Parts: sequence; structure tokens; C-alpha cells
Amino acid sequence: MLLISEHTQSRVDTALNLSALLLAQNSIKQEESLEEQLKYLSMWGNYEIPESTHCIISPDFAPYSFNFALYVISRPDYEKKYSLTGDWEYGRYMVEQYPELEGRALYMHGGLIFHGKHDNGGDGGAPTFSVNLTPTTGWAVHT
Repeated sequence: MLLISEHTQSRVDTALNLSALLLAQNSIKQEESLEEQLKYLSMWGNYEIPESTHCIISPDFAPYSFNFALYVISRPDYEKKYSLTGDWEYGRYMVEQYPELEGRALYMHGGLIFHGKHDNGGDGGAPTFSVNLTPTTGWAVHT
């Protein structure tokens, strides 16, 4: 399940419009579209237990790019170290902002980065500072 704050939604809408335009121009493949990458993140880890993963999308400093955080149902071996309901200030803040995260643990954090001419397809330089093995135009998940 994707959780997108109102603050982030306008940026997502702008990026979705760009994604649709690039698809229409055949500048990117379907699997490089923002919609496909968001679908991938929302489904990540849901194979054994449907609705077990929650993904929060927030703005990133790079153009048309986002941060993401994946939260999973807490397991006993995660409770002490990673639980959001433990004695951890940021965890308590996140549960206050997103009540759906109660009883969940942070599993993975990364970026949903837009690559193109502005970063030479992901060569590691500014403005994205992200690397792709092969230059690309479109969105890619980086962890």
C-alpha cells in the first residue's frame, strides 16, 4: 500500500504527467515509467501476506525524484531493534503521522530516482548522485 502525504501528492502528480509524456513520445519503456515503479514499490513484499507492506513516498532533492521507506509487519526478532512503537523518537513521530504504521518496522529505505539527460542517464554526478549500470531515461529504484 502506498502512503502519499498531501504535501507530496502535487509533486507525484507532476512527475506522473512527465512520465505519461515520455511514454507517449516513446522516450522511456513502460517498466521505466513512474507508474510502474510506484506499483512495484506498493506490491513489494506482499507475496506471502497481502497488505503486509506499507510504502511512504516523500520528495527527494533531485528533480522529479522521491524517497521511499518500506515498512513491514513487525516480527518478534525485529521488535527490539526496528519496531516503530519502541523507544525511538522518529518511530513515534511516524506512527503519529501515519497511524497505519502501528505495529510495523522499517524494512528498507531508498530513492525512486528520475534519470535522463540532466544526469547523463545515471552516471553518479549531479543532480541525482545515483548510478545506473547502463544509462537510462526514466525512473529507477535505488537502495
